[in-house]
Amino acid sequence: MRFYHVLSIRNSSLLHINNIGCSDNPSNNRFGPGKRDIWLIHYVTKGKGYFNENPVVAGQGFLINRGQLEKYYPDTQAPWEFLWVTSDDDRMKMLFEKYPIDPKTQIFNYNHISVIKNAMAYIKTHHQTILTDEEILE
Repeated sequence: MRFYHVLSIRNSSLLHINNIGCSDNPSNNRFGPGKRDIWLIHYVTKGKGYFNENPVVAGQGFLINRGQLEKYYPDTQAPWEFLWVTSDDDRMKMLFEKYPIDPKTQIFNYNHISVIKNAMAYIKTHHQTILTDEEILE
């Protein structure tokens, strides 16, 4: 499979999300080392991989701060599938501060894989759709 995503347009005063996407293709699910000028959240729904050399498994995710040095890649035996959220809105910093993360690794646990998988199904069905901020936040 390739990657899928929905995009948003900035048209309100709400938190702006640039896009939400998903992929289970190991060649698409790697980055770095490098830095980007955006905020990212990754939710792992299946398999495992590594974020800045720390293992990440299904039911976990990781946060990437704007400008943070990052490197992530799938495990070769059980490559991960994940959903990502990107934003260039600095209000994401407030959300990041509320996530219960490991401050050293930026990895967090979550118990909502079914919710994330439902979002992934929507994204796959509506690939490359342009949404308003309200629609994408919904």
